[in-house]
Amino acid sequence: MNKRSLPQYVLLRKLCATFLVLSVVGACGAQPDLPTTQAAASNAYAKIEKPDNIAGIFRNLGFAIDHQLLLREDFYTEEKLTHFFGGDKIIWRKPRSAGVRWGFVSGFGKTVERFPMADGSSLEGLTVAFAWDVDADYKSKATWLIAVTSPAGIDFAGVEAIFGRRWKEAPPLPPSIHGVFRAPTREHGNDRIVYSFNRQGVKSQFTFAFRADATLDDVVFSVEGKTQP
Repeated sequence: MNKRSLPQYVLLRKLCATFLVLSVVGACGAQPDLPTTQAAASNAYAKIEKPDNIAGIFRNLGFAIDHQLLLREDFYTEEKLTHFFGGDKIIWRKPRSAGVRWGFVSGFGKTVERFPMADGSSLEGLTVAFAWDVDADYKSKATWLIAVTSPAGIDFAGVEAIFGRRWKEAPPLPPSIHGVFRAPTREHGNDRIVYSFNRQGVKSQFTFAFRADATLDDVVFSVEGKTQP
């Protein structure tokens, strides 16, 4: 199973489906106020350097989650998103308006090695899609989908080095119309794992899917909590 030829709109559909599920879950029960203040967020933003490889992109994403930045509206600007994730532009898929952000981080250039095609062309080595929403009660939800196509990706050990070992096996996927997985060629090949956290009223879940050689195929990050008015 391989997503190297999937266009962005397919990934966006997957992102939208995940986000809709979270919208239903997020409506059940209020969360305490998010403790991240504007001053704390500003200090966190100042600590981040623009990444120069895929591992750096995931470290920055982990930092953003730890500091509860993904739930903040002021995180979703061209300047911050390109700085955190190494791209050079944001493709907004819906009009930017108060309380809504959907789009892609794009243009990774030398940060992420491109995937070479047989005809001599190449594809972007990383697809990063995001969706963020906040309702009238300041309940905020963020969903990020990252698909890795670059030959210089990140493997299972690299994911554990950034996010730790407190993961569980993810529920099995239903049979795919695209065929079966290749037989694993390394430990953790074809594995799917999930990290779940509930910190200070902010619920986070990260689901990683790996290829047969234990390199990362894609990951979905889902975060929800209550933001400050």
